[in-house]
Amino acid sequence: MSWAEEFYTRQFAWLRDERSGEISTSDRERAERVARAAGPPPARVLELGAGSGETAAATADLGYEVIAVELTPVIAAAARRMAEQPRSGTLEVIEGDFHEIELPGAFDIVAYWDGFGVDDDAGQRALLRRIHDWLLPGSQALIEVYTPW
Repeated sequence: MSWAEEFYTRQFAWLRDERSGEISTSDRERAERVARAAGPPPARVLELGAGSGETAAATADLGYEVIAVELTPVIAAAARRMAEQPRSGTLEVIEGDFHEIELPGAFDIVAYWDGFGVDDDAGQRALLRRIHDWLLPGSQALIEVYTPW
């Protein structure tokens, strides 16, 4: 188990509360940011480090095709539970390391909420190159570089 997988598994266990599995106001606000950047559906959205999937679900609720990537098995399982619920769009959860995973096709939006900067500079540059390669020409990446809470 990598340090990141161990850390996020523990963080999930510590912070999981009554909100887990419920879409919050901040999840809906992030989804609205995606909508403003992507324009009206249909559009393909890739969410990296999707956690338990609430923001990805909120984005799918707006009619987008969302691929959510989550590293840890226990958290990916929580996100898959979000994907089982009916949505206006689609939500697919892929368990894996987004530094290594191969993804089908390109995306209109790549979103990475609350996580950029946890690696060293070389790792972050490599991730930015991967994000660039996943984007369609003229599309956007939405990257949050701090934990607002």
